[in-house]
Amino acid sequence: MQSESNQIKLLCIGHRYPEPETTAAGRHLIDYLLFLKSANFNVYFASTSKKTPYSFDFDAHQIQTTAIQLNCSSFQDFIGELNPELVVFDRINSFEQFAWQCREILPNTLLVLNTEDLHFLRFARQKQTHYQAQALFHRELKAILSADLSLIISTSEIEILTKDLNVSIEQLAYIPFLKQTDFSTTLGFEQRAHLIFVGNGQHKPNSDAVAYLKDELWPILKEKLPETELHIYGRDYPKTLFTHMPERMHYKGWTKDIYKTMSSYKLNLAPLRFGAGLKGKVMTGLETRTATIGSEIAFEGFPEALQEQAYINQDQFISKIVELYSNKNLNTAYLKIQNSCLSSFSSNWYEEHVKQLHYLITFKEAHRTKHVLIDLLWENQLNKDKYFSKYIQYKQRYNDIKNGMENG
Repeated sequence: MQSESNQIKLLCIGHRYPEPETTAAGRHLIDYLLFLKSANFNVYFASTSKKTPYSFDFDAHQIQTTAIQLNCSSFQDFIGELNPELVVFDRINSFEQFAWQCREILPNTLLVLNTEDLHFLRFARQKQTHYQAQALFHRELKAILSADLSLIISTSEIEILTKDLNVSIEQLAYIPFLKQTDFSTTLGFEQRAHLIFVGNGQHKPNSDAVAYLKDELWPILKEKLPETELHIYGRDYPKTLFTHMPERMHYKGWTKDIYKTMSSYKLNLAPLRFGAGLKGKVMTGLETRTATIGSEIAFEGFPEALQEQAYINQDQFISKIVELYSNKNLNTAYLKIQNSCLSSFSSNWYEEHVKQLHYLITFKEAHRTKHVLIDLLWENQLNKDKYFSKYIQYKQRYNDIKNGMENG
């Protein structure tokens, strides 16, 4: 292993502390940071948010964490002293709040945006409008174009960015989920029972899917599967969602080990009506060898063989569940196709990305010269983030001085 002096110093700025056991986004970010750490990157993490009982334990992995403040010059002191060669911004808000300060204090530092999913795409699907009509569209596209590199979790979103929006593929990195432990010893068909839906309730596609199950799907399914139960797992759902629950539909709350939990269920449901990126619930279904029945949105970005299994209407969704729950041969054949998709989530993409980062750190000037919008955007539109933040800083400083004089 390289000495610390030879390691590449990486700072990740998170909009909150990641929770890999409660959200797929948290899992994805932690997998990414730990992989880079194993590839001899010296990883640091900073956030304006507070830790929760579900927050990832960075200390256990020898990753130093720092509390930072919005609109405060102390961040510039912190970033100048740390002097990272690479800064990863988790989501657009972190990028808008802190990227200009990194660019100003450390102009030679590589700036990487982790999109997690294209938010403008998700919101457009929720509102059933074109994504370019979303106010967030311009903000997110500006951030992608002004970053040296953006991490994209889905091939579908890479296609939208490169083909529809003419973003250079050289400014993007495909970073899908990283396949977890091999669960080849999971329970067989006869040993499993019931249906599962899993997801964090703060994520609107999940709370919408639960409402869809409760109001429209389960009333039909419970009649067709009279001895079967539907169990909902996850945190932070609106309490009103689980009032007047239908018979045999139960909210189970949060489970610490979703892999162990899902492995005992016969079917994994993903009736998502909108969303973007890769879906963690689908990935967990693949990893635990649990037959997963999902919409086109749920399977978007996964290998084509899985996308072809998506249901296209409510009747097909219900019939698939009934057939795969009752017929072992159909369930086994269905799983065989799903299992073949796991090879697409090996560490190969991450290994190629490490090479990409080494190249960009070495040749960042050539990269920025070739992709002229990076520097151009920093000189123009994105200055609004900088000056608005400076205004707040100076206003706070004035108030502090005024209060000091009044109290003195």
